Amino acid sequence: MNARSKGNVEPEVQRDPLSIEYVEVPEEPILANEILNILGAGDTVNMTAGEPVHADIALGWQNILKKGLEEEARSELLKKYPMIPNCQAMQPPKLNPEVRAAANELALKRDMRLIKIQAQMGACMSALGRALTLLLKEGKDEGEERNNLPLMELIGDAVRLIADLHHEESESRQNLISLNLDKSLRDMLNNTSLDGWLFGDNLSDRLKTAKAIEKSGEELKTRKKEVGKVTKNWKYPPRRISGLGGQKVQTVQKVQGRRGAKPYRQGSSRGLHPPRHYSVASRGKEKRRDR
Repeated sequence: MNARSKGNVEPEVQRDPLSIEYVEVPEEPILANEILNILGAGDTVNMTAGEPVHADIALGWQNILKKGLEEEARSELLKKYPMIPNCQAMQPPKLNPEVRAAANELALKRDMRLIKIQAQMGACMSALGRALTLLLKEGKDEGEERNNLPLMELIGDAVRLIADLHHEESESRQNLISLNLDKSLRDMLNNTSLDGWLFGDNLSDRLKTAKAIEKSGEELKTRKKEVGKVTKNWKYPPRRISGLGGQKVQTVQKVQGRRGAKPYRQGSSRGLHPPRHYSVASRGKEKRRDR
């Protein structure tokens, strides 16, 4: 008997709508570099591969790059390679007290983290500096200084790169701290030369000078506006017209401002004429005419 007869109907299997069906994708050919550039997929940073190092060295570095050093190991290395006494610029620049008092707590915490990074860079330079000193001493004693030139060049390049990164971190600290300070003083703060202090020595005196210059500039701007100020009635000064019978003196502007009155134009027969001047004799003549 057929299994799909009316008496024996198999239940349909319901599929989970959230289940994922994996479809085999056929392999596609690799696109040429010209096509990748047109599509925008070729705009990647090309890292030039250098010479390989020993396998054990590469493995040790990779572990540190992925997981980092333990706190105890990092502290031991920093103690092992202290700052060089005749190169004080290796130390992270100290934050000026004036700026510390004006900066917020978040900016100070971020600056402290960058200081730790610079301190570790200084330890790297100290270790590499010792290696260079040993090579120079060894080559001088044996009279084979030129034989150590390749090693000295490699170590010297590494030190230069770390020193440049140390300088960039100092500039980053300046920019990040100055974001929370007065805008008018940012240029002066960021353009200072680096020394033992992050924003240079004698910061208080330089701040006073900058504020004095800014105040003088504002005073010059205000005086310039006052000199160029022009009054509204500079061309036609108001005319005084005497009233009748001891009335108060009024100006042409007031006469023109009466409701329903037309403007008076000097030398024209149209418009509102100014009031006439009467005398006692003229009044008597007008009365006799009326009779």
